[in-house]
Amino acid sequence: MFRTLIVTQGERIRIEQNWLVVETAEGMNKVPIEDIYSIVLDNSQSTISSAAVTAITQAGTHILVCNEKHLPQSVIYPLNTHYRPLNVIKK
Repeated sequence: MFRTLIVTQGERIRIEQNWLVVETAEGMNKVPIEDIYSIVLDNSQSTISSAAVTAITQAGTHILVCNEKHLPQSVIYPLNTHYRPLNVIKK
């Protein structure tokens, strides 16, 4: 887990055989889910499937959702894995 994926254009994000697939107008990119530390959704036009959210959080990755001013609005943390930021939030 070492990559941070920043989504800035109108992309479609989905899961395909344990790979995170990011589709753009220019083409398609695949990233192994195990390599992703965090995902920043910095575009209100992006779509992400619920299967992708489930697979991403099961891998221990968190998702940061930004608003139209590019400021953090919400965070999705995994609940069923060991994740230190979640313990800090609970306390």
